[in-house]
Amino acid sequence: MPKANKATFKSYVEGSGKTNDGCPQEPSLLPGELVITVASQVLRFIPFGEQKQGLLGNLQLYTEQRNRLVGSDDIVLNNVDAVYQVSKGRKKLLVPGIGSTTVVKNLEIHCKDFQIHNFSLKATPKDEAKRLINAIVHHTMPSRHDLLFAFEYRGDAEPDDRIPQVSRFNGHWDWEAEMSRLQAKGFKVIDINTRFQHSENLPESFVVPSSLSNNDILLALTNFANYRCPTWSYSHSNGAALVRMPFLLPNSEMEDLEAKMLTAVKISHPEQKAPKVYSLLEMLPTIRDIQVSYEKLRVLCMPTTLKDVESTDVVWYSELCNTKWMYSVYTLLKLSLRIVDYISNEGFSVVIKEKDSRDLSPLVACLVQLLLDPHTRTIQGFQSLVEREWVAMGHRFKDRLGLVHGTEAEKSPIFLLFLDCVWQLLQQFPSAFQFSEMYLTSIWDSACFGLFENFLFNCSREHENAKSDTRLIYGASSSSNKLLNPAQLSYFETPISVYLENSFVHDGLSMEDSCSLGPDETLS
Repeated sequence: MPKANKATFKSYVEGSGKTNDGCPQEPSLLPGELVITVASQVLRFIPFGEQKQGLLGNLQLYTEQRNRLVGSDDIVLNNVDAVYQVSKGRKKLLVPGIGSTTVVKNLEIHCKDFQIHNFSLKATPKDEAKRLINAIVHHTMPSRHDLLFAFEYRGDAEPDDRIPQVSRFNGHWDWEAEMSRLQAKGFKVIDINTRFQHSENLPESFVVPSSLSNNDILLALTNFANYRCPTWSYSHSNGAALVRMPFLLPNSEMEDLEAKMLTAVKISHPEQKAPKVYSLLEMLPTIRDIQVSYEKLRVLCMPTTLKDVESTDVVWYSELCNTKWMYSVYTLLKLSLRIVDYISNEGFSVVIKEKDSRDLSPLVACLVQLLLDPHTRTIQGFQSLVEREWVAMGHRFKDRLGLVHGTEAEKSPIFLLFLDCVWQLLQQFPSAFQFSEMYLTSIWDSACFGLFENFLFNCSREHENAKSDTRLIYGASSSSNKLLNPAQLSYFETPISVYLENSFVHDGLSMEDSCSLGPDETLS
């Protein structure tokens, strides 16, 4: 093997040692970061180098996080999905509390962003290697939510004033402003959930049909799944609306309550049209199906050797089809187009039903609004959409992203699936969006970092409780300067976007016009 160049690498995990000129290199720590352990003489293999080429240096583990927070060679602890011991071509998954029975000579780290990092510890002192591996496994798989680095960060936790801020929908006036922007009629903001006294996973303020009284909503909260109730998402200029509704509890004695809620949606329509109701459970893949599909996609997209690449290259598209990930994208876009047609062309309100209205409901609601509302295709509008439909309305980011070890059964990349659907629309109508695919990638990186409060919690109640105990960084989707420098931020906007009179245009074809096309033509 050729002699390795004298260089260093970092990892979060992070490597440090000496620079090329022989001077010691000190790690650049964020406020609150601590160095945990260091292992010397670690060889980091070059990807697809058949473990014949690598970079020699020290592997240093510390409690944080490419961009302004993370170096180009860093591995974010929370971004680590699995750690494997590799011996004689066989892999063994390492988990907390179960030590390795043999000396670990090769280490393979799989990340949530589909990267694979390989290290050789053959030249590393045995005690250093053991400490390093135990530390990596322990800190990449925290047993409690408050062990994430976000709770240890001691730097600036406030949004940057130079960047336009978006509503967080944690108060009455944020919802009023959104309804005013859309000129929504037949709905009202209610504040009956102050201090989350009636529902932990709904915000303190939310929007419901105007004909419902506070007592009606309180009754709904105790009879619908997870103490939720039908809530407003969007109103079209023709008066039709989009409403999210959870399932009625199986043991509820109020069997006519759902019909009452649907009647309230009907009354909110200017022509009092009965709404169209879609049960997402019957039309879309389950949460478990999506996770299984994602695991197959990871295997396909994460080859470890050139031989693996060559063996799958000829059949790659058929293997991609077999994962059923693209089928999930297709069914979501097709359903969203159907709902758009009902709302914009036929003037019907639409109610989307899901067990607790926290997973596929925000996904479908956002896609429908992206197709109907040009504002949501701006950077600020998209940020507001994510805050409203995902963060404020209680998507289970902590469980679905697997931020805490022991919740693997709840993992499912619903938010990644949403971003992929948006990416598909972006490829078809690039000038209809202000933002680029780099912006979408940055949002997913932010979710994987486990640092920003937007993507740390399961509900608004958890969010508020944590804020009272520690300083959290707000705005992974809005304070982008925390991630990227000004030159990089310029790539967030697509260079071919045209913004004219508050509406994006694509060669004379607006996104609204595209919805009149047949699904096969639009989604091909």
